[in-house]
Amino acid sequence: LALVVGLTAVQFYYLHYLRAGLLEPSVNTWVIAAVACAVAAERDARWLFGVPIAWTLAFLSKQSAVAFLPLAVLALALGAVAAGPQLNRSRRLGLAAVVAVCAAGLFLLVRSDAYAQTVAWNYQHMFHGRGTFSGAEPSISGVASRTLGRVLDWTHWKQGVLMVIPVCLPFVVVHVARNGVRLLRRQPVSRLSLLTMTWFLLGLAALFTVEHARGRFSHILLPPAFLAFGLELDFWLQRLDSTRWKWLPVAGIVAATLLTHVRWSSEWLLGPQYALRDANREIAAVLEPDDAVLGMRAPLLAFDSPADIFYVKHHFNDSADRIARLGATHLLLSNRETATRLLKRSFPEALEDASRSLTLRYRGRNYRLLELGKPLR
Repeated sequence: LALVVGLTAVQFYYLHYLRAGLLEPSVNTWVIAAVACAVAAERDARWLFGVPIAWTLAFLSKQSAVAFLPLAVLALALGAVAAGPQLNRSRRLGLAAVVAVCAAGLFLLVRSDAYAQTVAWNYQHMFHGRGTFSGAEPSISGVASRTLGRVLDWTHWKQGVLMVIPVCLPFVVVHVARNGVRLLRRQPVSRLSLLTMTWFLLGLAALFTVEHARGRFSHILLPPAFLAFGLELDFWLQRLDSTRWKWLPVAGIVAATLLTHVRWSSEWLLGPQYALRDANREIAAVLEPDDAVLGMRAPLLAFDSPADIFYVKHHFNDSADRIARLGATHLLLSNRETATRLLKRSFPEALEDASRSLTLRYRGRNYRLLELGKPLR
């Protein structure tokens, strides 16, 4: 356990995604809580009440947690079996009441017009992908075809899975395969292993089903991968005849971690870059409190400025009518982005009359801060 916790603490992607303020770590936290409650129910049945509550909080954190609804149901069932006689009639009724309240609350929330519209847009966006949103329902055949294409694409496996868990992955594969064979042979599998396998496979299925099968979305694989790694490592260490040789695989794992995650982190620590900080300082020195800046990277590069900031991308302020309501006084644009193409098409004269306030470079792209002759209306 100490080794797994230690390796988790230095895992490059886990560390940086946690500090980035994204929603995937929040989803992971509540899914971890749901699994932990199911496991703890063997000691005290009252922990079982936490399973539906934790999953509900995961869904309220981000709707992608719907992918782990089968895991929550399985956790609830296995936890109830583990609790045994502790789960008496009054506790069963209480548990049913908690499930009913959670389900009713989510149903009423999703039924509201505003939230239903958000849900519909989110799932359209995830299944259609960037730039292909049409308002039509994504067909099952289309989703299946694109999913198969991603599964057969080595790039998605490399960027979405292998680079995220390079040290853990062999142990995860062996753990899933070994316990999968045991299930097929109707041999016993521990509850924790069954939950871990289901967790990882559901995350993998969700990752490859949607259009964004890499980047921060891979974060959902990390907790079950770490857990499967620890369970499988423990399984094989217990089967070594001599304790004298148990240090060898542990040393190999530590060395592999040092050569990957610690090396990446050391490069980040020893060679820091301040492009984002410097860009914000340059832009903040130009903009005034009464200004309004608009662009795809404006929230990132102008965050420290006193001006109002508006995001422009597909489905976000992506029409001339919406943009005209914002009263933008400045534009922050690069040549290769949606906002630039949209503004050139909708407000060509305003762009021609705009004067350049400054030029800066960020992550390989040149950005221009343009001051408009008059606010866009």
